[in-house]
Amino acid sequence: MIACTPLARLGWTRFLLLLVLLLPCDSTAQHPDDGIVLEPHPRPPSATLVVSCDAECTWTLDGKPKGTIEAEGSASVVVQPGRHVIAAGSADGPEHQQKEVQLNEGHPAAVHFQLQPQRQVRMREEQQRRVDDILRQGDYQRGHQEYGEAGRLYGQACEGGSAEACAKLAVLYQDGKGVEQDWERSHQLKARACQGGQLASCVELGNDYDLANHIGRDYAQAASLYQRACDGANMDGCFSLGRLYFSGHGVVHDDARGRQLFAQACTGQNPWACYWLGYYAEFAEGVPQDYLRARQFYRHACQLDNLTACYREGFLAERGRGGPRDDAGARQSYQTACERGFPQACYSLGQLNESGRGGPRDTALAGQLYRKACSGGVTAACEAARNLP
Repeated sequence: MIACTPLARLGWTRFLLLLVLLLPCDSTAQHPDDGIVLEPHPRPPSATLVVSCDAECTWTLDGKPKGTIEAEGSASVVVQPGRHVIAAGSADGPEHQQKEVQLNEGHPAAVHFQLQPQRQVRMREEQQRRVDDILRQGDYQRGHQEYGEAGRLYGQACEGGSAEACAKLAVLYQDGKGVEQDWERSHQLKARACQGGQLASCVELGNDYDLANHIGRDYAQAASLYQRACDGANMDGCFSLGRLYFSGHGVVHDDARGRQLFAQACTGQNPWACYWLGYYAEFAEGVPQDYLRARQFYRHACQLDNLTACYREGFLAERGRGGPRDDAGARQSYQTACERGFPQACYSLGQLNESGRGGPRDTALAGQLYRKACSGGVTAACEAARNLP
């Protein structure tokens, strides 16, 4: 055992002192109480992006999927400044939008996607296609006289928003085909169809009010419906409104306005408007008598299948009113009307065949024409048939 003497202790003290002196000296050393100082690492630049959708959507950032956002919800993400591409698509459909945004450091940016308008358009189009398909099926069934099934399909399409289907269903209720006849229901459906833009239904409902057809007579309501149709370029509406101006029913009596509406309707290929303009010119009602103009209006109306006009045109041609006498032309006009069921024209055509005016004389054909006119209620034709040799 080594004894611990004062000298030995002195040797150890010198050793420790020497060791301290040999340690490196830092002239910049801090006071022990200051602790250790670390230099901070610089943060990378960043910006905050907030994305929202008006409908549930999935979204991507620079082509990378980022998840789902609930309707009217939002999601936020921290990104590097610069230009970024954000896209969002409807969670339950094909709607898709893409936007580019420039993000600056320290400045948050918000991007909102409005997918609902696109989605609503798509849903309306899909609904319209379904309704149109049901309507076509209804037309097919009606064409095969399956009126009950047609009515069921028209009802579905009508409830689905098809004004055309409502109009067709109104006719079935009016006629009692496939459904129990119900005029009140028919009027309701016509009104609905009219509101939906079926102008022919406006005219039909106007006629019901005008003529008190299973509904209280209301000329003012009829005029309003006719006006609506006429404003929409429905010439039947213009013609019917003109009638009211001539009669003063539901509107202030105004012949000039009535003629103006008839002229508009005739130009728009309404046969009765053309016929009445011819009638006024022939009989000088409200206008100077003008047979030539009358024949022109009658010819136009006849070309539009107005049989009364065909007969009147032949009548004037046979008598040489409004131009040289034209028995051949009269034959043609009478024949057109006779073949389509106008008995008086058959009688007049028979007279031309019996006399040989405007063509070969043919008493046998004249007899056939007289008998046809007689069966149609023309009493003079019955007498003429009996008097043939």
